[in-house]
Amino acid sequence: MAPRKSKNTELTSLMFAIGRSMRKGKDKHSFLHFEALRFVKDSGKPLMREVARHFNITPPAATLLVEGLVRDKLLARVTDRKDRRAIRVILTSAGRATLAKGIKEKITRLNKIFAALTEEEKDQMIALSKKMASKLRQLQ
Repeated sequence: MAPRKSKNTELTSLMFAIGRSMRKGKDKHSFLHFEALRFVKDSGKPLMREVARHFNITPPAATLLVEGLVRDKLLARVTDRKDRRAIRVILTSAGRATLAKGIKEKITRLNKIFAALTEEEKDQMIALSKKMASKLRQLQ
């Protein structure tokens, strides 16, 4: 008989499995791409360094992330009016449409998952998720 996994190991495996499942979909863009689109939408016209800071990645990594979305015409780069050396990122109309569609698909998928839970289980999940989110904020 195989040794039983620790509860932390089992939770970690389940979290990764849920994440992988949520990333599956009809769209070719990753969860990170959708999060980048959402960040740009919510931020207005962020500078590239703000994108890097938000995702806690290096500026060259932020450039790679944004470049793929620019190539797909979901984001566009624009020169800052006050500092022509600075580059800002804006959401295109195609980016807005892709983001809206992606969010709708993710919500539909989550609602199907949540349908398997009782109201009491949903309440428990909400409480546990809030506790985990609070701890994540403390760790940052």
